[in-house]
Amino acid sequence: MGGKVIGLEILSDCRLCSGRNISVVDAECLICRCDDCGYLFDNPRPAEEEIIAYYSRPKQYDVWLEKEADRDRLWRRRLQKVLKHNKPGTLLDVGAGVGQFLQLAIPYFTGVYGTEVSVSAISLAESKYGLKLVRAQIEDADFSGMKFDNICMFHVLEHVPDPGTVLRRCHDLLAPDGLLFIAVPNELLSLRSKVRKLLHCAGVKAIRFEGKLGLPKIRLDGSLAEIHLSHFTPEVLQTALEHNGFSVIETSLDPYYVASGLHLAVNSTLYGALTLVNTMFGRNLFSAMWLVAKKQSKPLVDGYR
Repeated sequence: MGGKVIGLEILSDCRLCSGRNISVVDAECLICRCDDCGYLFDNPRPAEEEIIAYYSRPKQYDVWLEKEADRDRLWRRRLQKVLKHNKPGTLLDVGAGVGQFLQLAIPYFTGVYGTEVSVSAISLAESKYGLKLVRAQIEDADFSGMKFDNICMFHVLEHVPDPGTVLRRCHDLLAPDGLLFIAVPNELLSLRSKVRKLLHCAGVKAIRFEGKLGLPKIRLDGSLAEIHLSHFTPEVLQTALEHNGFSVIETSLDPYYVASGLHLAVNSTLYGALTLVNTMFGRNLFSAMWLVAKKQSKPLVDGYR
Protein backbone atom coordinates (compact mmCIF):
# COMPACT_ATOMS: atom_id res chain seq x y z
CA MET A 1 0.00 0.00 0.00
CA GLY A 2 2.14 2.81 -1.29
CA GLY A 3 5.26 1.36 0.36
CA LYS A 4 3.96 2.24 3.83
CA VAL A 5 3.74 -0.54 6.40
CA ILE A 6 0.37 -0.28 8.12
CA GLY A 7 -1.31 -2.08 10.96
CA LEU A 8 -3.91 -4.55 9.74
CA GLU A 9 -6.94 -6.02 11.47
CA ILE A 10 -8.37 -9.40 10.44
CA LEU A 11 -12.04 -10.06 11.18
CA SER A 12 -13.36 -13.53 11.99
CA ASP A 13 -16.97 -12.45 12.54
CA CYS A 14 -19.48 -10.01 11.07
CA ARG A 15 -19.49 -6.55 12.68
CA LEU A 16 -23.13 -6.09 11.75
CA CYS A 17 -24.80 -9.30 12.95
CA SER A 18 -21.99 -11.27 14.70
CA GLY A 19 -22.33 -14.11 12.19
CA ARG A 20 -19.26 -16.25 11.65
CA ASN A 21 -20.09 -17.57 8.17
CA ILE A 22 -17.66 -15.36 6.28
CA SER A 23 -16.75 -15.90 2.62
CA VAL A 24 -14.38 -14.11 0.26
CA VAL A 25 -16.17 -12.52 -2.71
CA ASP A 26 -13.27 -10.54 -4.20
CA ALA A 27 -9.83 -11.83 -3.26
CA GLU A 28 -8.12 -9.18 -5.40
CA CYS A 29 -9.59 -6.30 -3.42
CA LEU A 30 -9.95 -8.14 -0.08
CA ILE A 31 -13.76 -7.98 0.07
CA CYS A 32 -15.67 -10.48 2.23
CA ARG A 33 -19.36 -11.18 2.79
CA CYS A 34 -21.28 -12.33 5.82
CA ASP A 35 -23.38 -15.19 4.50
CA ASP A 36 -25.78 -14.79 7.43
CA CYS A 37 -26.88 -11.19 6.75
CA GLY A 38 -25.38 -10.30 3.33
CA TYR A 39 -23.14 -7.50 4.61
CA LEU A 40 -19.97 -6.84 2.53
CA PHE A 41 -16.80 -5.51 4.13
CA ASP A 42 -13.05 -5.15 3.65
CA ASN A 43 -11.06 -7.90 5.36
CA PRO A 44 -8.29 -7.55 6.36
CA ARG A 45 -8.41 -3.81 6.80
CA PRO A 46 -6.27 -0.99 8.25
CA ALA A 47 -6.38 -0.63 12.01
CA GLU A 48 -8.56 2.15 13.42
CA GLU A 49 -5.65 4.39 14.43
CA GLU A 50 -4.31 4.26 10.88
CA ILE A 51 -7.62 5.49 9.47
CA ILE A 52 -7.98 8.29 12.04
CA ALA A 53 -4.48 9.48 11.17
CA TYR A 54 -5.37 9.40 7.47
CA TYR A 55 -8.37 11.68 7.99
CA SER A 56 -6.42 14.00 10.29
CA ARG A 57 -3.91 15.04 7.61
CA PRO A 58 -3.56 18.86 7.57
CA LYS A 59 -4.91 19.29 4.02
CA GLN A 60 -7.57 16.55 4.12
CA TYR A 61 -10.45 19.04 3.87
CA ASP A 62 -8.92 21.57 1.47
CA VAL A 63 -11.17 20.37 -1.36
CA TRP A 64 -14.24 20.87 0.86
CA LEU A 65 -13.25 24.48 1.49
CA GLU A 66 -12.47 25.13 -2.17
CA LYS A 67 -15.99 23.99 -3.09
CA GLU A 68 -17.75 25.50 -0.10
CA ALA A 69 -20.62 26.99 -2.12
CA ASP A 70 -21.27 23.69 -3.92
CA ARG A 71 -21.20 21.79 -0.64
CA ASP A 72 -23.49 24.38 0.89
CA ARG A 73 -26.10 23.41 -1.71
CA LEU A 74 -25.58 19.72 -0.86
CA TRP A 75 -26.10 20.33 2.86
CA ARG A 76 -29.20 22.43 2.20
CA ARG A 77 -30.68 19.59 0.12
CA ARG A 78 -30.02 17.16 2.96
CA LEU A 79 -31.38 19.59 5.54
CA GLN A 80 -34.66 19.82 3.62
CA LYS A 81 -34.93 16.01 3.66
CA VAL A 82 -34.31 16.00 7.41
CA LEU A 83 -36.93 18.69 8.03
CA LYS A 84 -39.58 16.55 6.29
CA HIS A 85 -39.50 14.15 9.25
CA ASN A 86 -37.50 15.66 12.08
CA LYS A 87 -38.72 15.56 15.65
CA PRO A 88 -38.69 19.02 17.30
CA GLY A 89 -35.79 19.38 19.70
CA THR A 90 -32.09 18.59 19.53
CA LEU A 91 -29.84 17.31 16.75
CA LEU A 92 -26.62 15.29 16.93
CA ASP A 93 -24.49 14.97 13.80
CA VAL A 94 -22.17 11.95 13.97
CA GLY A 95 -18.98 12.50 11.99
CA ALA A 96 -19.73 16.18 11.50
CA GLY A 97 -16.65 16.93 9.41
CA VAL A 98 -15.96 20.67 9.38
CA GLY A 99 -19.46 21.42 10.73
CA GLN A 100 -21.05 22.94 7.63
CA PHE A 101 -24.32 21.01 8.03
CA LEU A 102 -24.62 21.81 11.74
CA GLN A 103 -24.10 25.51 11.06
CA LEU A 104 -27.03 25.48 8.60
CA ALA A 105 -29.20 23.43 10.99
CA ILE A 106 -28.87 25.75 14.00
CA PRO A 107 -32.08 27.80 13.36
CA TYR A 108 -34.27 24.68 13.18
CA PHE A 109 -33.31 22.92 16.43
CA THR A 110 -33.14 23.80 20.12
CA GLY A 111 -29.50 22.68 20.18
CA VAL A 112 -27.03 21.14 17.75
CA TYR A 113 -24.10 18.87 18.65
CA GLY A 114 -21.51 16.94 16.71
CA THR A 115 -18.79 14.31 16.99
CA GLU A 116 -15.68 13.96 14.84
CA VAL A 117 -12.39 12.04 14.95
CA SER A 118 -10.35 14.20 12.57
CA VAL A 119 -8.24 16.76 14.42
CA SER A 120 -8.04 18.99 11.34
CA ALA A 121 -11.84 18.93 10.84
CA ILE A 122 -12.50 19.79 14.50
CA SER A 123 -10.13 22.74 14.26
CA LEU A 124 -11.83 24.02 11.11
CA ALA A 125 -15.31 23.62 12.63
CA GLU A 126 -14.33 25.84 15.55
CA SER A 127 -12.38 28.47 13.62
CA LYS A 128 -14.87 28.75 10.74
CA TYR A 129 -18.27 28.16 12.38
CA GLY A 130 -17.64 28.51 16.11
CA LEU A 131 -18.69 24.90 16.71
CA LYS A 132 -17.13 22.81 19.46
CA LEU A 133 -17.29 19.22 18.27
CA VAL A 134 -16.70 16.26 20.56
CA ARG A 135 -13.49 14.51 19.55
CA ALA A 136 -14.50 10.85 19.80
CA GLN A 137 -16.05 7.94 18.02
CA ILE A 138 -19.76 7.94 18.79
CA GLU A 139 -19.33 4.69 20.75
CA ASP A 140 -16.96 6.46 23.16
CA ALA A 141 -18.46 9.94 23.30
CA ASP A 142 -19.66 11.05 26.75
CA PHE A 143 -22.84 13.15 26.69
CA SER A 144 -23.51 12.84 30.45
CA GLY A 145 -26.82 11.06 30.04
CA MET A 146 -28.14 13.47 27.43
CA LYS A 147 -30.71 12.17 24.92
CA PHE A 148 -31.18 13.54 21.40
CA ASP A 149 -34.36 13.92 19.38
CA ASN A 150 -32.59 13.52 16.03
CA ILE A 151 -29.30 11.90 15.01
CA CYS A 152 -27.73 12.26 11.57
CA MET A 153 -24.99 10.11 10.04
CA PHE A 154 -24.13 11.30 6.54
CA HIS A 155 -21.61 9.01 4.85
CA VAL A 156 -20.21 7.87 8.17
CA LEU A 157 -21.42 4.29 8.66
CA GLU A 158 -19.27 3.00 5.79
CA HIS A 159 -16.17 4.33 7.59
CA VAL A 160 -16.63 2.99 11.13
CA PRO A 161 -14.98 -0.26 12.28
CA ASP A 162 -18.13 -1.66 13.96
CA PRO A 163 -21.38 -0.48 12.33
CA GLY A 164 -23.56 -2.71 14.52
CA THR A 165 -22.22 -1.10 17.69
CA VAL A 166 -22.72 2.36 16.17
CA LEU A 167 -26.40 1.64 15.42
CA ARG A 168 -26.98 0.39 18.96
CA ARG A 169 -25.21 3.44 20.40
CA CYS A 170 -27.47 5.72 18.34
CA HIS A 171 -30.48 3.81 19.68
CA ASP A 172 -29.24 4.42 23.23
CA LEU A 173 -28.66 8.14 22.60
CA LEU A 174 -32.05 8.81 21.03
CA ALA A 175 -35.03 10.02 23.02
CA PRO A 176 -38.26 7.98 22.77
CA ASP A 177 -39.53 8.07 19.16
CA GLY A 178 -36.32 9.84 18.16
CA LEU A 179 -35.24 9.74 14.51
CA LEU A 180 -32.06 8.47 12.90
CA PHE A 181 -31.11 9.82 9.46
CA ILE A 182 -28.52 7.77 7.55
CA ALA A 183 -26.89 8.37 4.17
CA VAL A 184 -24.34 5.92 2.75
CA PRO A 185 -22.91 5.19 -0.70
CA ASN A 186 -24.85 2.81 -2.93
CA GLU A 187 -21.64 1.16 -4.15
CA LEU A 188 -23.10 -2.21 -5.09
CA LEU A 189 -26.38 -1.48 -6.91
CA SER A 190 -26.02 1.95 -8.54
CA LEU A 191 -25.75 2.58 -12.28
CA ARG A 192 -22.19 3.72 -11.68
CA SER A 193 -21.28 0.42 -10.01
CA LYS A 194 -22.86 -1.55 -12.85
CA VAL A 195 -20.69 0.32 -15.38
CA ARG A 196 -17.58 -0.43 -13.34
CA LYS A 197 -18.46 -4.13 -13.20
CA LEU A 198 -18.96 -4.21 -16.96
CA LEU A 199 -15.60 -2.53 -17.49
CA HIS A 200 -13.96 -5.09 -15.24
CA CYS A 201 -15.56 -7.95 -17.18
CA ALA A 202 -14.28 -6.35 -20.40
CA GLY A 203 -10.76 -6.25 -18.98
CA VAL A 204 -10.72 -2.48 -18.48
CA LYS A 205 -9.33 -1.61 -15.05
CA ALA A 206 -9.65 1.92 -13.72
CA ILE A 207 -6.90 2.93 -11.35
CA ARG A 208 -9.19 3.15 -8.32
CA PHE A 209 -11.71 0.42 -9.11
CA GLU A 210 -9.89 -2.77 -9.93
CA GLY A 211 -12.16 -5.43 -8.50
CA LYS A 212 -15.02 -7.39 -10.01
CA LEU A 213 -17.48 -5.62 -7.68
CA GLY A 214 -16.35 -2.18 -8.84
CA LEU A 215 -14.83 -1.45 -5.44
CA PRO A 216 -11.30 -0.20 -4.72
CA LYS A 217 -8.68 -1.99 -2.70
CA ILE A 218 -7.94 0.11 0.36
CA ARG A 219 -4.75 2.15 0.12
CA LEU A 220 -3.36 4.74 2.51
CA ASP A 221 -1.01 6.29 -0.03
CA GLY A 222 -3.24 9.28 -0.74
CA SER A 223 -4.75 7.87 -3.96
CA LEU A 224 -8.17 7.42 -2.32
CA ALA A 225 -10.11 10.41 -1.05
CA GLU A 226 -12.01 8.20 1.39
CA ILE A 227 -11.60 4.81 3.06
CA HIS A 228 -14.76 2.67 3.07
CA LEU A 229 -14.70 -0.37 5.34
CA SER A 230 -18.33 -1.35 4.66
CA HIS A 231 -20.42 -1.67 1.51
CA PHE A 232 -24.18 -1.68 2.08
CA THR A 233 -27.29 -2.40 0.09
CA PRO A 234 -30.62 -0.83 1.15
CA GLU A 235 -31.96 -4.25 2.16
CA VAL A 236 -28.98 -5.14 4.35
CA LEU A 237 -29.01 -1.76 6.09
CA GLN A 238 -32.77 -1.80 6.63
CA THR A 239 -32.59 -5.28 8.20
CA ALA A 240 -29.74 -4.15 10.46
CA LEU A 241 -31.77 -1.14 11.61
CA GLU A 242 -34.83 -3.28 12.35
CA HIS A 243 -32.81 -5.79 14.38
CA ASN A 244 -31.22 -2.96 16.35
CA GLY A 245 -34.45 -1.44 17.57
CA PHE A 246 -35.61 0.83 14.74
CA SER A 247 -38.53 0.95 12.35
CA VAL A 248 -37.61 2.28 8.91
CA ILE A 249 -39.99 5.00 7.72
CA GLU A 250 -38.21 6.09 4.53
CA THR A 251 -35.80 4.59 2.03
CA SER A 252 -34.87 6.92 -0.79
CA LEU A 253 -31.92 8.61 -2.52
CA ASP A 254 -29.31 10.76 -0.84
CA PRO A 255 -28.92 13.94 -2.97
CA TYR A 256 -25.15 13.55 -2.85
CA TYR A 257 -23.66 15.60 -5.66
CA VAL A 258 -21.24 18.49 -5.31
CA ALA A 259 -21.48 20.48 -8.52
CA SER A 260 -22.20 23.85 -10.11
CA GLY A 261 -23.27 25.19 -13.50
CA LEU A 262 -24.00 22.58 -16.16
CA HIS A 263 -22.80 19.74 -13.95
CA LEU A 264 -25.30 20.79 -11.30
CA ALA A 265 -28.12 20.76 -13.86
CA VAL A 266 -27.12 17.31 -15.14
CA ASN A 267 -26.82 15.84 -11.65
CA SER A 268 -30.11 17.37 -10.54
CA THR A 269 -31.86 15.89 -13.57
CA LEU A 270 -30.32 12.46 -12.97
CA TYR A 271 -31.27 12.58 -9.31
CA GLY A 272 -34.86 13.50 -10.20
CA ALA A 273 -35.14 10.74 -12.82
CA LEU A 274 -33.72 8.06 -10.52
CA THR A 275 -35.95 9.24 -7.67
CA LEU A 276 -38.90 8.54 -9.97
CA VAL A 277 -37.50 5.08 -10.76
CA ASN A 278 -37.13 4.36 -7.06
CA THR A 279 -40.67 5.54 -6.35
CA MET A 280 -42.19 3.46 -9.15
CA PHE A 281 -40.11 0.28 -8.91
CA GLY A 282 -38.49 0.37 -5.48
CA ARG A 283 -34.97 0.26 -6.97
CA ASN A 284 -32.30 2.76 -6.04
CA LEU A 285 -29.88 3.15 -8.95
CA PHE A 286 -28.36 6.41 -7.70
CA SER A 287 -24.87 6.55 -6.21
CA ALA A 288 -26.06 7.08 -2.63
CA MET A 289 -28.96 5.94 -0.44
CA TRP A 290 -30.95 7.62 2.34
CA LEU A 291 -32.81 5.94 5.21
CA VAL A 292 -34.88 7.41 8.03
CA ALA A 293 -35.62 5.23 11.05
CA LYS A 294 -37.58 5.76 14.27
CA LYS A 295 -36.44 4.42 17.62
CA GLN A 296 -38.57 1.60 18.98
CA SER A 297 -38.75 0.28 22.53
CA LYS A 298 -35.87 -2.19 22.39
CA PRO A 299 -33.57 -3.96 19.90
CA LEU A 300 -34.39 -7.43 18.65
CA VAL A 301 -31.90 -10.21 19.31
CA ASP A 302 -32.72 -12.89 16.74
CA GLY A 303 -29.38 -13.45 15.00
CA TYR A 304 -27.97 -10.07 16.00
CA ARG A 305 -25.90 -8.97 18.97
